[in-house]
Amino acid sequence: MEYLLKRAYPPDAVFAASAIPLVGALAVLHERGVQIPQQIALAGFSNEPFTTMTQPHLTMVDQRAEQMGQSAVRLLLQLLKRNSQVNHPNVFLKPELIIRDSSRR
Repeated sequence: MEYLLKRAYPPDAVFAASAIPLVGALAVLHERGVQIPQQIALAGFSNEPFTTMTQPHLTMVDQRAEQMGQSAVRLLLQLLKRNSQVNHPNVFLKPELIIRDSSRR
């Protein structure tokens, strides 16, 4: 985040691959007095429970991690039960964009 802030044209939004680096970016922005989301909006993947405990609350894409794990276990158990090769079905989990204060302008 510090590198991005030093650029000639700093970003007006940051999207992180997970919540932990996003919280790090949030801390740097707070230290620098950058207003969120007025100057820089923040969003990321994962929707960990702590993303609603920050100020401001973080906009996140919920990847349905719990459903992903349940689907993986269900498919594995089906494969083990059949004890043979089967067609591997595609499982699609629709992500959900949860818009919170860190990106509302």
